[in-house]
Amino acid sequence: MLAFLGLCVDSDIVADSDSSLAHPEQIAFFLVESWLKLLNAARADPAFGNLFKPRPFANLVAAARTNPVVMLNLWGNQCDALILRNESQSQPLEDPTADPPRLTWCLTGPTAFFPLHAAGLYVDDTPGTKAFEFVASSYTPTLSILADANNALTREPENPFMGVLAVSLPHTPGLPSIPNTVTEVEALHKAVQESDDSIPWQWLNSAAATKAAVLEGMKTSSWVHLACHARQYPLNASESAFVLADGETLSLADVGQHASAGGELAFLSACQTASGDADLSEEGVHLAAGMLVAGYRSVIASAWSVGDRDARDVSEAVYRRLLTGGRANRTGAALALHHATQELREKLRKSLRTHEFLRWAPFIHLGI
Repeated sequence: MLAFLGLCVDSDIVADSDSSLAHPEQIAFFLVESWLKLLNAARADPAFGNLFKPRPFANLVAAARTNPVVMLNLWGNQCDALILRNESQSQPLEDPTADPPRLTWCLTGPTAFFPLHAAGLYVDDTPGTKAFEFVASSYTPTLSILADANNALTREPENPFMGVLAVSLPHTPGLPSIPNTVTEVEALHKAVQESDDSIPWQWLNSAAATKAAVLEGMKTSSWVHLACHARQYPLNASESAFVLADGETLSLADVGQHASAGGELAFLSACQTASGDADLSEEGVHLAAGMLVAGYRSVIASAWSVGDRDARDVSEAVYRRLLTGGRANRTGAALALHHATQELREKLRKSLRTHEFLRWAPFIHLGI
């Protein structure tokens, strides 16, 4: 859809000076004809032979290779769920510290804005009334992205772990200060050192976080942690970007062109990096989805604004779990985030602030 809209924007349709403006149906015919010519030309290349064609079911079912996937579709007064699964029914967890089974949500239309990982009854603490008591939730913008990631994971040998790149910008001109980004990265560094001080580590802070330096660091790192401001452009998703030093921006187009082929985890510690656009709910046009498309197989992001301290506490808890035991857990981001938000909920409960639902619910995991 966005590709076709881009063609509409780029097409220069100007009527002759001696004639009236073309009829709308003529313009529509011209655009469709131009689109089909471009599409057929692209499909002539064997690498793009299936461009924009529906995926066969045998390919899409790989999305549920490691855990069930639930697709929701809302139409009028009807809501339907399509479930791809290979596991038995889940039961509530008696031990909240144990690892629950995982489940991935693939949401469409208006449901794309529902925080289903946080669904439940919150009038009291009755057990078995909240989604997180049964499963650790993840999201995917499309089945094909998840299927491709699972296929690559089983088909390709695992690359050596290349370490961690952390980027922090506590002060950005013209934008609110986020001073806890520094302590956030310090906590990450401590977790790396306590796990294995031989893990490669790069930290670009403030003026050091230039576009060139960040891109170079991403090429040589398996994990990237971006603690900075971000901008989203739903109608031109490739230009959505992270704000770096001196006002430079790191766009999704930049990431797609220069990121490492071994990119595994992207932790986007910036506000609303997984919030889409209400007019394009089917497109998954946000930074988190873009990082999946760029090649990162796992992304942690926020669906709406988060507190500076909460972002620090959640990221610290995530990395503490991922780096336990002297090695990097390279496929455990979803469960690590599940337990990190559980810790934040427990902290709020002890301080009698359980009503502050919006403090833990924004944090979500996408991918595998």
